[in-house]
Amino acid sequence: EAKAKVVASDAKQVVIEVTEGDTSKSLYDALTVFQGEEKLTFSGSESEFGFYITSVNGVEATDDQYWAVYTTLGTLDGTSYSDAQWGTWEYEGNTLASASYGVSGLPLVTGEYYALVWTAIAA
Repeated sequence: EAKAKVVASDAKQVVIEVTEGDTSKSLYDALTVFQGEEKLTFSGSESEFGFYITSVNGVEATDDQYWAVYTTLGTLDGTSYSDAQWGTWEYEGNTLASASYGVSGLPLVTGEYYALVWTAIAA
């Protein structure tokens, strides 16, 4: 049974720490539980890379800004779940790299951080 907690949440970011992992569960599963507990709200749609977040806590993606997903989870069992070449984000001394998958494609791994960050689209 996976256990995670929201360690930061406001209009520009949501940071989740996994305290007990379960790779059969995804970040999407954790977000769904948090939404049910009224700790946050989110919406989005399925894409070829998994569930794509378009709104967090009532803040909708626009033509100029979107919800980027970052994680400390690198490579696990031969699969690369993030790539720093697409961007990084700092949280309390941890460098999170841009996720390679949507939130439904990111497994919950003990000790890892996952962040949804309101981000400007690079011109």
